[in-house]
Amino acid sequence: MRHLVACLVACLLLGCDSSSSDNTSQLPPLGPVQPGANSGTAAPGLGGVGNTGNTGNTGSSGIVTPGLPPSILLGTPASPAGAALTLSYTLSDVDSHPADLEVEFSIDGGQTYLPARDAGASAGSAGTSALPTSVAGLAGVFVWDARADIGAQLRHFVRLRVTPSDVDGAGASQETSDLIVDAGAAAGRCYNFVVPLDPQGPDSMTGFDVAQTGLSLRAGSPWTTGGEGRQMSSLSGLCADALGRWVFASHNRSAAIEVFAVQANGDLLPVAGSPFPTADNPSSLTVHPSGRFLYTCNNNEVEGFAIDQTTGALSALAGSPYVVGSSPRGIAIDPKGDALYSGHMFGADRGLVVHNLDPQTGVLSASSSFPLNTSLASRPGKHLAVSPDGTRLVCSDLDKGIFVFDVDRATRALSLAQPAPYDLGGFLSGAMTLNTHGTVLYVTVTGQGLHSFALGAAGALQPLGSVLPGVGATALYLSTDTLDSRLVLSSRSDDRLHVYALDPQTGAASELASSPVANPNPAGRAGPVLLVP
Repeated sequence: MRHLVACLVACLLLGCDSSSSDNTSQLPPLGPVQPGANSGTAAPGLGGVGNTGNTGNTGSSGIVTPGLPPSILLGTPASPAGAALTLSYTLSDVDSHPADLEVEFSIDGGQTYLPARDAGASAGSAGTSALPTSVAGLAGVFVWDARADIGAQLRHFVRLRVTPSDVDGAGASQETSDLIVDAGAAAGRCYNFVVPLDPQGPDSMTGFDVAQTGLSLRAGSPWTTGGEGRQMSSLSGLCADALGRWVFASHNRSAAIEVFAVQANGDLLPVAGSPFPTADNPSSLTVHPSGRFLYTCNNNEVEGFAIDQTTGALSALAGSPYVVGSSPRGIAIDPKGDALYSGHMFGADRGLVVHNLDPQTGVLSASSSFPLNTSLASRPGKHLAVSPDGTRLVCSDLDKGIFVFDVDRATRALSLAQPAPYDLGGFLSGAMTLNTHGTVLYVTVTGQGLHSFALGAAGALQPLGSVLPGVGATALYLSTDTLDSRLVLSSRSDDRLHVYALDPQTGAASELASSPVANPNPAGRAGPVLLVP
């Protein structure tokens, strides 16, 4: 009797048919109930509302199980690409569910990633949401607004990473190989940091609009700053982040760095808390390719700062200032953002030092050096420049000329491309810079003028025409725009800005008819100059 009662209870609970036998082995197996499988509420990851999702994955028990996430196959984008980069793909899903894409970009060869901006339907992009799929795969296109994300820059280590997802979860991420993106733009503004000659005094900043015919002074400038400088001391620095949000200037006598927020109309306003104190009097400045870190060198150290991406405020990096060797002068960052070069003019460290740079934290660590003995060099390292592909490093020597180094991309080891420096036959207290594409070197020599050289594949310098005189006895600063169409030279001796058109094929410079432009601030001399889009 007890056994019969138990069987009856079991039949009531399990819904036994009255005609079935007392063989419990024929009952359907019990299992977990999937949410939404028998209601009007969609189960997470099950492909839709109620019973509409994943019907192809229903087992013999009638219980819906999760399907597979989508997969993506990337095409090969054109490289170099311009201000917008087109990425084709094929999107597949066994359930043909609509899919979303998470698209990210990297400027350091895949070490770090940030969200990539969609250029929109007007640019031919299919977007990133509710994209159609099929079992065999459907083709689509994403157009990346590269200029909006990385600025008007030339970059050699760009990657895109795409992760597809649907109601069944995220599929495997796929990324491109390293790409070249040339998102340059014509210069729209020019800023000149005005520094007293001697003695030290208050610095100021002057702004110009850049037109085809030359420079025109911005109303309201020069703008006052919160620090002091002296041109007969170490150089002052001036630079901007890649997106043109902030301009940084070093007060080389009052131990501070000024940070300006660039307004929509091109005016400059000091950010809250500016100028920011430094451990010693700063000189050269350089911004990390990511725009997250700023570096300067002083008498004996390199200092590193994190840049607040909302306010522009500076805060010291962990371990900063960094002891890098005696008398650091010029500094430059590898375009991949994982190494910093410093030039050392005097002492046992005469030559170049290569520092490891963590692209996540900005921190500098253990380094290697390339000494330049006195038989080869005299006072090297005042100016450094790195080619955009990171394979070439150029270093000036005040007395000997120009050194060109080959850079091993895997080890960062340096080797001289030419056995001896290129002798310019004069004193290189002036300026040196590579153009945006790393193909032409511009140098000023005291008492001579502006030299232009094509930088050959083997590291040889080939003169581009004759030396251009008329830039004053001492021209300390040069800046080219991101299209390599304009060059502006700041001359300390004649206190004017000289403006040149650059030949788009050769890079040869010719001075505009409207040049030179006078510095409107009688309290100081024309110092660092910066061309920005």
